[in-house]
Amino acid sequence: CTGTLQLQLCGQNLPDLDGLFPGLFDKTDAYFEIHGYNGDVLYTSETIDNNLNPEWEKVELDLNDLTNGNLDMKVRITICDQDKNDKKEYIGQVLQSVNTMLEGSAKAEAVAFDIVKGMQKDGNQGQLVVKEATLVDYVNVKERAQTLKDEADEIRMSSYDLEKASKVKAEEAQDAMVKAKKAERDAMSAEEAAKTATRAVQEL
Repeated sequence: CTGTLQLQLCGQNLPDLDGLFPGLFDKTDAYFEIHGYNGDVLYTSETIDNNLNPEWEKVELDLNDLTNGNLDMKVRITICDQDKNDKKEYIGQVLQSVNTMLEGSAKAEAVAFDIVKGMQKDGNQGQLVVKEATLVDYVNVKERAQTLKDEADEIRMSSYDLEKASKVKAEEAQDAMVKAKKAERDAMSAEEAAKTATRAVQEL
């Protein structure tokens, strides 16, 4: 497929990984990474300091790099805390497909996905909220190719029907011409017979 995915993500109730007294002084400095279909990091967000409910900037991602054209493939998004020594501390990850994020974004109330760390699925790692997910200039190449093939087949069948109809019309025209010539010959014969009859009457 071709096109891009516009995506805006928010963190919600992230764990406080900074300070001796969580929530009182330093808080988590969170950022996220989006991994492409081959496992490589495709995008790294900005870091938002001291915020357990960060709202990151919108990002635009190439769909081929992200999912190799498969919108049902699960995309890996990792959420991390940026420590003061520039080391990252892993908070957890979310695995969701582009189609799932699109469906969640279309709902009136934003859908929150639990951030999972290891086997922990209790929501203690917070949630990742898809604030916006939109496809831009999206074209499914396989579907488009099939559509073009179907259109070409339809045109080919239409051309065949027209050719067949033209052939029938030509045959009808030729038949009409033969009938017209026969009618002309019959008329000439009738005229000749009439002349002969007239002469016979005159000779009486």
